[in-house]
Amino acid sequence: MSPSILNSVPPACAVNPRQVRAAVSSGRLPEYAEMLAAYHRAFAAELQTMLFDAWPAAARQVLDLACGDGAYSAWLADIAPANATVWAIDVSPDWLRVATHSAARAEAGRQVVALAGDALRLPFANESLDFVWCAQSLYSLPDSVAVLRELHRVLRPGGRLAVLEDDSLHQVLLPWNAELELKLRQAEWAAHRDARRSADRYYIGRELGRLFAKAGFCSWSKRTYAMNRQGPLAGDERVFLQLYLQALRDDTEAFLDRRDLAALERFITPGSPGCVLDDPHAAVTFLDHVVSAAR
Repeated sequence: MSPSILNSVPPACAVNPRQVRAAVSSGRLPEYAEMLAAYHRAFAAELQTMLFDAWPAAARQVLDLACGDGAYSAWLADIAPANATVWAIDVSPDWLRVATHSAARAEAGRQVVALAGDALRLPFANESLDFVWCAQSLYSLPDSVAVLRELHRVLRPGGRLAVLEDDSLHQVLLPWNAELELKLRQAEWAAHRDARRSADRYYIGRELGRLFAKAGFCSWSKRTYAMNRQGPLAGDERVFLQLYLQALRDDTEAFLDRRDLAALERFITPGSPGCVLDDPHAAVTFLDHVVSAAR
């Protein structure tokens, strides 16, 4: 861990929200990209703490798998010593363009090397990496255990893997009416099942330890981070939560009755009575799970 980072203000998120918004508008990035960028910017300090906690002191060859917008790649470069290399790998050239731009805006971004790659066939020799980080991406990959086995292959003995994931049921804790929240989460589950892909992947945070064991990691540890905010929300925190709630509404609309949908609209629409975004007394908690293991 870099002493200069520990003794100074942590670097801000280098992701450019305007660039991400333009890429989403043009169809080059998925709709959730803007929400993800707002998340990285709103919770930059806490997310860097997760990296610090997982970081192995001797790491020189570092991989940010499925790097997305490059927020973590830039932060990893800030933590790493000057002779380290951070490989930012993603299968999408559009994500890699954003990640490259994020690295260029970061102080230590010259250490980031963006590279197109498949998570199941990584372009690294056996036992060649010291640290692998994968954040909120494992759930989206087609075979999570196979990916973890591939990461086991490229880690050197003593190298460390850390995976950050969420659990849709508990990712964002809001001051809902309890009856509405139960109905909404049931509707969310129904929407996931209706999407013709495994609904379980949206709840992967609770399964990470079992997946690590299946992939050959003999022991693992889990740490859950709670990020608390109090209203009224502003800036990137408000942008993230508003986009999150809009996506949740869109996903669940077909599975809610008219009365519950109207209650949801009042809760999430700015300017409406009882809108959580405007409530100065609203307490919001965001939960992230990090599971790590040494090879």
